[in-house]
Amino acid sequence: MLVYYLQPRRLFIFTIYVCYLLGLLELMARTFWLVTHGVPFFHSDQIIYVFYPELMPIMAADIRRDDDYFDVLFVGGSVLTPKYGFVETILQQKLSQGTGRKFRIFNVAGVGHTSLDSYYKYSYLQAKPFDLVVLYHGINDVRTNNAPPELFQINYSHYSWYKSIALFQQHSEIKYLAFPYTLQHAWLLFREGQGLDVYIPKDSPPQTWLIYGNEVKSAYPFEQNMRHIIELAQQKHEPLMTASFAYYVPANYSKEKFKAHELDYGQHTIPIERWGLPENVMKGLEVHAAVLTQLVEAHPEIYFVDLQKIIPKNGAYFDDICHLTYKGSEIFADNIIEVMRKIAH
Repeated sequence: MLVYYLQPRRLFIFTIYVCYLLGLLELMARTFWLVTHGVPFFHSDQIIYVFYPELMPIMAADIRRDDDYFDVLFVGGSVLTPKYGFVETILQQKLSQGTGRKFRIFNVAGVGHTSLDSYYKYSYLQAKPFDLVVLYHGINDVRTNNAPPELFQINYSHYSWYKSIALFQQHSEIKYLAFPYTLQHAWLLFREGQGLDVYIPKDSPPQTWLIYGNEVKSAYPFEQNMRHIIELAQQKHEPLMTASFAYYVPANYSKEKFKAHELDYGQHTIPIERWGLPENVMKGLEVHAAVLTQLVEAHPEIYFVDLQKIIPKNGAYFDDICHLTYKGSEIFADNIIEVMRKIAH
């Protein structure tokens, strides 16, 4: 019977049938990404832009070491984005007023993004040379602590966001075959939707899990992610600037007073509870600050600015615990300009 089924003709038909099924799966997968996210049909490796659309214009840009531009890359969370701050705008304005070398600012900072997001994005930009990389992180990794110890993962895959990206990273064949990753991605979303797997929501943590933020489980992954970024900058021979994470919590803070605009903040943009319980968030920030200090001490080539020390703690400089007003952003931008001068000389 086995010989019968393995006859060349039947084996050929079976092979054709399998190839047909695989081809159909590939067609469906590429069509899915095209229709739902606009990923070009013949460029499934661009699925990464579904997660990080801010990479797309930079990947398409002509960035070279032998041009006339001083190219600056922003890598971090929302503080560096135009939506929640003025650092990029002020830097553009002040550099435009000067004379000499032309400049460009490339910004891959993302709202809510952690040091792991930044490592992923910087890795994808490995072929793009920059004259200065500005790295700024601290608070978004704190949010990851709001999970039971048994659920927490050092690659942050207790968020479905990071679980899906981690799966994408494992599929080196994605440029040629989209369906293996697509099936895993769909299965992940299905299990999450059906409540079969439990993840932390990407924005606000569950109220009942906030107590778990007292244990700063993110210290190790934060250290590893920041270290990997530093090492990648060394490999690329790119100057790296980082800063202590500046934050301010009024002594009379409460969520109710925040919502009523009764605190010493500018715009009262986001309450601390978006990241966790106030005492836990501040504890996490202090732990991350200690981690960053150790990294900077181990890498004297890094340009370090102690923003937490030099930015005054009042509503003229802070809109909430970490987002900066125009005056606060100006201090940050001025320090970036100072670092650029040191590099230029």
